[in-house]
Amino acid sequence: MLALEGKDMLFYESRKSGVIYMKEDIKKKEKRAAGILLPVSNLPGPYGIGELGKWAEYFVDWLREGGVQSWSILPLNPTSFGNSPYQSPSAFAGSINYISLETLYAEGLLKREDLEGIEGTAEDVDYGKLFAERPIVLKKAFRRFVAKGGLKDNAYLQFCKSNVFWLDDYAAFMAIKERMGYRPWWQWPQELAYRRNPEYMSYLEQITGDVEFWRFTQFIFFTQWSKLKKYANDRGVMIIGDMPFYVAPDSADVWGRKELFAVNPETGRIEMWAGVPADMFSDHDRNWGNPVYRWENHKGEDYKWFRERISICGSMYDTLRIDHVIAIKRYF
Repeated sequence: MLALEGKDMLFYESRKSGVIYMKEDIKKKEKRAAGILLPVSNLPGPYGIGELGKWAEYFVDWLREGGVQSWSILPLNPTSFGNSPYQSPSAFAGSINYISLETLYAEGLLKREDLEGIEGTAEDVDYGKLFAERPIVLKKAFRRFVAKGGLKDNAYLQFCKSNVFWLDDYAAFMAIKERMGYRPWWQWPQELAYRRNPEYMSYLEQITGDVEFWRFTQFIFFTQWSKLKKYANDRGVMIIGDMPFYVAPDSADVWGRKELFAVNPETGRIEMWAGVPADMFSDHDRNWGNPVYRWENHKGEDYKWFRERISICGSMYDTLRIDHVIAIKRYF
């Protein structure tokens, strides 16, 4: 077992499992337990993909009845390139595809006719269909949320305040990206790609409603996720989460904090990519398509970006796995 120390954190890596344990979790590790790996996307669901609603709770009940103490999942981040959460537009956000539409219906934010025509099976996820349909449905829920005064609700305001570190950049990034036909940020107009005031701020003022919508989606996602995690924990099921080590080049993280990544600040060109050399599994080098970090700039901020990210992920799960943890080991 390898210990990795930072200013405010102490991690332990199991060399066999690759799981990162916070120091308070070490006692949990001393007990053997059974677990199952199942991505949320693979849960049953009536709308084309697994969701955080009743079907997820049914799965937790099934785990409990079988004496299974741990549910291991894959990253909950939004997907983009290759429909992979390891190439996500945000290292912090949750996928809007996992939001339970049935829960929104029960809460009065959706009507039954809003759900007509978007049914599908989770056995074969059609990400193209989800990409086209899910925002449309959620915008209907957003309009009712606004009409009910939800933007002034204390829970919503507190969520936005507590997550301002990443949420504002993510919401602005997605709102602009949608307006730009989902082109990568380096193909946007210069004032938007490089956040040049006052043009950038003027543009944000014009799309305030769009930005608020993307904040809303994260409020709903994390509200539903917290409810599901509590449901699982109350039944003795712990959740093992997965945090990708690298981020996607076309992400709110890189767009908003270019100085923290190996990106040319003037052109957006990636200057150094993450990957692995040829090995027993491949006879050629592999480029993962992720920019590496500018460690000197992270160090200058006392690794705040990493500490915030690990803190948020740590609060979402009972145990946190970092993929690939060997990168942290070697960098440290």
